[in-house]
Amino acid sequence: LDGKGNILLITERHTPQLWKIPGGMVDRGEDIHQAVQREVLEETGIRTEFKKVIAFRHTHQALMGSGNIYFVCILQALSQDIKIDPAELGDARWAPLQEYYTLELTAFQKAMGRIVREHVEANHTGIKGERVANTFTDGTAIMWHTASDGLLRGLDTHRAPKLT
Repeated sequence: LDGKGNILLITERHTPQLWKIPGGMVDRGEDIHQAVQREVLEETGIRTEFKKVIAFRHTHQALMGSGNIYFVCILQALSQDIKIDPAELGDARWAPLQEYYTLELTAFQKAMGRIVREHVEANHTGIKGERVANTFTDGTAIMWHTASDGLLRGLDTHRAPKLT
């Protein structure tokens, strides 16, 4: 979102007639907040700030017979000028959020649109990321959970807590 009521939309190179919200894959060792910012930057040239996760979808019938978890995140745009990656995208544009709901969309994109609309109109808090000690290896992990408006400040991506 750009803070002016607009949403960033893209079309894939192989399906230029279908507008959708940007998405992509998480690289090995990459956290969700890093992946969504990287994907948007790589595909559109838009720099963003991660704000929160607002939903996720889990399916068992995904690529290569594996499970798949898809996170719907809110990012705040830090730049406006779109520079698409023509190897991946057919087009990209800013559109009023209300226009997104009028587009011909896949069932999944319609569901995401409904979730984004509910989030924006009802001012839902989303899901907060908090660094916690990782019990399986050294270091930290991110625990995602609901939080009240006063506590939801986004994920502190710059420093991990001191662990005792």
